[in-house]
Amino acid sequence: MLRMTRTSAAFSILLFLLHTASGESCCTSADGDGTFGDDELDNPEIDCFSQLEIVSSLHALICSFSEPSLNNTNFQIVSCISEERIEKCSQMKKQESTYSLEFSQILLPRRVCVILESKRKYCSSLKVISIVKPEKPFNVTITFQEAANEYLVQYKTPHSTKRYLSGKLIHQISYRWQKGSWSTIESQYLQIKLLGRNLEMGAVYELKVRSKPNGNFFNGTWSDWSTSEFFTTEMKPPLEKNSDMIMVTLCTVGFIFSVIVIVLILTFWKNRIKPLVWPNLPDHKKTLEQLCKKPKNQFDTSFNPESFGYVHIHKVDNIQAKTETECFLQPSTPPEADVSEKVKSGSELKSSPIGTVENPRAQQPSSGSGESGSK
Repeated sequence: MLRMTRTSAAFSILLFLLHTASGESCCTSADGDGTFGDDELDNPEIDCFSQLEIVSSLHALICSFSEPSLNNTNFQIVSCISEERIEKCSQMKKQESTYSLEFSQILLPRRVCVILESKRKYCSSLKVISIVKPEKPFNVTITFQEAANEYLVQYKTPHSTKRYLSGKLIHQISYRWQKGSWSTIESQYLQIKLLGRNLEMGAVYELKVRSKPNGNFFNGTWSDWSTSEFFTTEMKPPLEKNSDMIMVTLCTVGFIFSVIVIVLILTFWKNRIKPLVWPNLPDHKKTLEQLCKKPKNQFDTSFNPESFGYVHIHKVDNIQAKTETECFLQPSTPPEADVSEKVKSGSELKSSPIGTVENPRAQQPSSGSGESGSK
């Protein structure tokens, strides 16, 4: 009885040890490295990006597993495209921890599939133009512009001379003072300016640049950082060095100019400036007084003949007779005689009745004889 009990106990221990060994074997992989078998993987995640125009018109698709430990496995990754309802797949080449594939068509949608050792396949779709990662910038230079107290930062990108990403990138410039926090500036141009007044004087700065698509047709991620460049700021801004001299010069010139302006205003105020600013307008009151005031001297305004006694008045007939007498008494000359004859004839025509006009020379003797006879 006792011998049977010992035999059953030994058998139970043996079964327990066998069960334990079988449990450990089911948790180990076929490789014996303690990792999970491929039948326990559920849709392994991969990260992919594209690089455009790496060689002429060829582009590259680069993928890697999100979990770094899977990069050391013998899994395969293929890239497939559909042309005319026919799916064409190409196996991606493994390079250390990444998988790459070169292709020429960027507009067709693609499927990237992971093939496990058990031949199971996990696929995901992507667009090449939406996962673009540009090449990193290069040839970063920093130039100090003393006149403006600015630091000109210039850099280049391999895509400037290429077709697809030329002018379609945005650049991020990061800089920091020694071991301080990074400051960033984004620009679409291949140069920026850092103002000297925003930087610490006499400090050493580190600067680097990266790029990514600006979202116009192409999208993607940031490129790798360029090589860091270091520069030292000026100890004292150049404008502050000569600020005192500039202020003194400006004040002196301003004072001299003000004095000249004041002297000119005082000199030409009365004769030139004031008449232009305030012209003299006539006073209507004085003008009316001059028009309406009485004359100082008493002038005769009467038309009575007695008031003109001091004036020599000649009647028209007497003046005419006087001229005739004077012309008659004067010695006659051939030209003047003709004139006197015309005057006499005119006077006789006025005095004689109509139709009795005679020669004045023929009438003079008879008139004289008539008068003597009557006497």
